[in-house]
Amino acid sequence: MKKVLSLLCILMLCLPAVAQKKTASKSSAKKSTTTATYSGGSSRSSSTSIKQKGKFGITADINVNTGNTLTIGPDGTGGTVTTDTPNRVTSWGFNLGAVYFVTEKLELGLGLGYNNQRTFLGLDTDGATKLYQNIGFFNITPAIGYHIPLCNWLHYVPKLELGFGFGSVVTDLTFIPQTTRQTGSSFQFYADLSLLNFEVLAHKHFSLTLDVGGLTFVTQTLKPAPNTSRTTNSFNMNLLNGALVGFRYYF
Repeated sequence: MKKVLSLLCILMLCLPAVAQKKTASKSSAKKSTTTATYSGGSSRSSSTSIKQKGKFGITADINVNTGNTLTIGPDGTGGTVTTDTPNRVTSWGFNLGAVYFVTEKLELGLGLGYNNQRTFLGLDTDGATKLYQNIGFFNITPAIGYHIPLCNWLHYVPKLELGFGFGSVVTDLTFIPQTTRQTGSSFQFYADLSLLNFEVLAHKHFSLTLDVGGLTFVTQTLKPAPNTSRTTNSFNMNLLNGALVGFRYYF
């Protein structure tokens, strides 16, 4: 009888310790599982990239640029002239278009817009009045861009754009003693490589774009007067001299 009572006493003393140990084990296991689950979720969240493939969006861009242009072309007498000093060019325009992602990082785009280019030609005979050439044209611009994510809300997007434009040209000949201008038509083809182009992913449906520089090659054919034609090729390096600001809405 004494042995039975002794055994019961020992069991009564051991049970609370065992129960406490099991409770602690369960709590530790639960905590471990929760931590593992959270860590796993965090890992999946951080490693998951934004799904771009198949995404379609509309774009709207406004640009203002100033830069120096080196020009090679005919001098009007059958010879060829190369500018010793770059021409100062100011341009502005707007563009509406659409983009489609063929892969997670590669996009194709197409835009329609208007652009105006103003080139300083020199001073009039009074040595003070400035003469300009203004070219305005409507253009169509297919483009291709490649997205390089810098973080989950910012992409670096180098882009190549081709442009075909038709419009008018107005050239100041002189203002003294009277205003004389030539008016004609223009055709332009250009290839623009955007080297400093970025996209800010503000929301899953919309983003902001900023292009602050690149390289541009332009071939221009001007017909400033009847039965006249002049074609020039120019190379423009525009880095931080202006900006193209855009808005995108993704469906």
